[in-house]
Amino acid sequence: MPSAKTVYASQPTILKEVISSELTFPFVLKDSYGAHGHDNYLVKSQEELEEILAHSPAVKFIAQSFFPNKCDYRILCVGDKELVIRRSAVGDSHLNNTSQGGKAELVPSAFFPAQAMQEAHTIADFLKMSIAGVDLLYNEETKQYAFLEVNSQPQLKSGAFPEEKQKLVSDFLRTLLH
Repeated sequence: MPSAKTVYASQPTILKEVISSELTFPFVLKDSYGAHGHDNYLVKSQEELEEILAHSPAVKFIAQSFFPNKCDYRILCVGDKELVIRRSAVGDSHLNNTSQGGKAELVPSAFFPAQAMQEAHTIADFLKMSIAGVDLLYNEETKQYAFLEVNSQPQLKSGAFPEEKQKLVSDFLRTLLH
């Protein structure tokens, strides 16, 4: 399964060069250490890129290809189990996350292609993460899923469906203790 094309450079001048050779407008520019959708922009022009970089000189940004989408999916991988949350933006935002006002609903794991679920767990296992929030987008143009990112701290006590997330973690910890 593909992933979003992602580029990173620690210096803004180099980042601009890499972006110009690897991505097309629009693309997403986000803080590489960001959380909750802060410092996350849908960049539509060179002028916007220049303005964002000038106003945030201390931020280490990554850039990713933008996929037209109606939602994304957070696959919360906990051990060999998962919880799938469909998140959709409100208004004209490109941010689907609930921290920025997006809507959320639980989705049965069976809704997903088995390959997507397997690969989400494979990614978490490869990164040696017993608990990981693996984000997946559905590209409305290509009709394909693509992995976006892996979150090492996926809002277990807050955000959408904290009780369900905490139960999943609790069950996992009980399994480890027995």
